[in-house]
Amino acid sequence: MIKITALVDNTPGGNRTMVHTHGLSFFIETYETSILFDFGPGPEFLQNAGRLGIDPLSAGYTVCSHSHYDHAAGYKALLQAGISCPFITGDHFFEEKYTLDKDDENAYAAFFSRFSRPVKYSYLGCGFSGSDLKKAHVEHIVCKDMLKIVPGCYAVGGFPRIYAFETIPHRFVKWNGVSMEPDSFDDEIILVLDHPQGLIVVTGCCHPGILNILSTIHTRFSRPVQAIVGGIHLTGADDLRVNRTMCLLKEQGIRFLALNHCSGDSVNQWLKKDGAVSWCRLGSGDCVVFP
Repeated sequence: MIKITALVDNTPGGNRTMVHTHGLSFFIETYETSILFDFGPGPEFLQNAGRLGIDPLSAGYTVCSHSHYDHAAGYKALLQAGISCPFITGDHFFEEKYTLDKDDENAYAAFFSRFSRPVKYSYLGCGFSGSDLKKAHVEHIVCKDMLKIVPGCYAVGGFPRIYAFETIPHRFVKWNGVSMEPDSFDDEIILVLDHPQGLIVVTGCCHPGILNILSTIHTRFSRPVQAIVGGIHLTGADDLRVNRTMCLLKEQGIRFLALNHCSGDSVNQWLKKDGAVSWCRLGSGDCVVFP
């Protein structure tokens, strides 16, 4: 049995006492261990966990998909609560993440013309550093390509870009210590859970592209993927990209989607219209169980 509970999401779930906010956090119970995957933007996931009777401090591991605040900043509250289990991230997790000013129509042009004028940025990072982990005596484990956490559970990163149409919005940038540069999200990782009926892929945002991610999983594992749980970052994508992505997911034999956070309403509409793939929306407090 594998149980995945959304501790926090953008939308409310069936229990309306749960807090919902822009972010994502899962509590995952597997055959071998329990894992906190992403932590939302603040302490909201801890509040919801308490209402659900879940003890986040009982987790055997914490895993963060990437360092954007809506997935990572809540970890500070977890440190304050006394978490001590290992913390798993991708490489370069602590690079400073930013976004270009969305209200400045000329920001993109100014950025790509090598700063012909000052450009406004908004900080998107996690708000803590490696030194905070050391002070709390938390082991930081880096996954570069594939990391076996426990039997049947893997962190996976390093996704070659096979599908050229899975582009990253230009607004996402990072500070390299000297200047801003486009963020390629090479630090992003996902979880792969082994299950008798096929692999379960747990995602945070899929900035590298859900199809690029699945292509990597197909290469590294010898089992088919049965389900995807999490965000697939098609919010704001045009109809052509949504349709192409969803058609390819269906062709690859994905049987179940539990979507939330950044997946986008267009995906929900596509799935309702198509009717061939089982799916659900996971709001705050909702869970999905794979028997």
